[in-house]
Amino acid sequence: VGYGRPVRQNRQRNAVAVVVRKARNPADGVRHLRNAKMRIVGEAHPMPLDIDSRRCQQIVCSIIVRLDTAKLVALADDMPVPIVGVASPAAVTSGTKAVALGEDPVLVANRIAFSEEPWDPEDAADEAMAEADEGADILGLSVGTDGSAGEEAACGVIREVQSITFQPMALGISDPRVLEAAMRRYNGKPMVGPVSADEQAGAIFALVKKYGGVAVFRTGDGKGMPHSAEERLRKAEEILASAAAYGIGKRDLLIDPLEEGDIENGEKAAAAMKLIRDTLGVGISLGACGIPVTAKLLEETAECMPDAVFLDTGNEDLVDALRP
Repeated sequence: VGYGRPVRQNRQRNAVAVVVRKARNPADGVRHLRNAKMRIVGEAHPMPLDIDSRRCQQIVCSIIVRLDTAKLVALADDMPVPIVGVASPAAVTSGTKAVALGEDPVLVANRIAFSEEPWDPEDAADEAMAEADEGADILGLSVGTDGSAGEEAACGVIREVQSITFQPMALGISDPRVLEAAMRRYNGKPMVGPVSADEQAGAIFALVKKYGGVAVFRTGDGKGMPHSAEERLRKAEEILASAAAYGIGKRDLLIDPLEEGDIENGEKAAAAMKLIRDTLGVGISLGACGIPVTAKLLEETAECMPDAVFLDTGNEDLVDALRP
């Protein structure tokens, strides 16, 4: 839906196309969208659609989140159907489901990861279903394989996972070529990252601008010694300035200030999280860099709860600590 790929039912495609086509005019997109929305949702039962009314509501919700404009957000209050994530600072979506960021902490599963030996797509899909059953809001995919092999592996996993689950995905892919192939294959608005503020950042920003996504950037340099909260704030400011140069607002960014030394001293991480959020008004993630999140760390950062937490959903103690 998000990138103009046709869906299987012709009547469904025609109905949805009204929303996409009309809403592309920013001058009167709100008026046309309201009219189109009433035709699709309000007349879902008498219309000879090949989909039920619940499915129709999910499609309209995905399109509104995908367009992601302030005028469309204002429609959430008078929509006749529940909309998930439209009024939040940002949302990560699949083709049929939107997960809001900026409300309760979002749980991002992190078990589907490979570097040299790619996962079998069907095995990855089974793992994704298990993570969804364990309570994951977003399914993480980490690919360390470069080149055509990485493209094939990433696209294969995305295809299988999206064929059996509604959950959105987080694409942890550092190679811009592999990431672009994955984003083209992905149906929805994914989470992207974590990304370091290095020479690859510009390429990642360009892809997020082109295909849509919520980018996760880390402030650490990987050397292990935690920087002060002020130093991490300066790095976050540089990230936001770089993003703005590509036309990406802070609503589509998450900053992950967690560093290796914070595992034993969560107070430093909590101070950095609070300073960055209060000063810049940007979303915060925790554990996106592969640094293990512990129950102790969640407890120490509880007063500045992050918008997204990356962890193993099979660890019940961690899930319970995040969602008591």
